[in-house]
Amino acid sequence: MFRDKEEIVWLCMEILKFTSKLRVNRARIYEAGCITQIIHSIVGYKKNTKILCAAFFLLETLSSMAQGKEEILARGLVKIALNVMATYNDNEEVLASGMGMLLL
Repeated sequence: MFRDKEEIVWLCMEILKFTSKLRVNRARIYEAGCITQIIHSIVGYKKNTKILCAAFFLLETLSSMAQGKEEILARGLVKIALNVMATYNDNEEVLASGMGMLLL
């Protein structure tokens, strides 16, 4: 019945990823400061590949906006993505989601 914290974070990322498919929702997610929360989840749960994949896919979606792209580049998320990809070089899901995010 009760879920652990990592599962809740993963579910939140999945919900945001799904709702960000509409441009209106993407703008709302960006304005809510979601990129900061995504950074915290990537750093805090770097051993959980489900969270990493969902976070990178969400960042990929947010980078389609000019503001999102600027903030991603300004915060150095490219370096974080490369570091995570180097750590998980044998995990195809993490590599694919990281590469998708890097295609700014």
